[in-house]
Amino acid sequence: MNSLLVYVSATFLVLRAIGDFKYLGFFKKVKHTSFSYYDTRFYSPLCLFLAISFLLTVV
Repeated sequence: MNSLLVYVSATFLVLRAIGDFKYLGFFKKVKHTSFSYYDTRFYSPLCLFLAISFLLTVV
């Protein structure tokens, strides 16, 4: 049960890091706002790092 929760959380974090291809994530199109700057520099890498960390705790 706990490992399922870790896999689901890691999946959501990876999806957040990839983004919606418009405003969020590494593949966004709107890039000239202060949020997009912080998203590219901090939020998306943090989500990817947390997803990898969650998956490594299960292995």
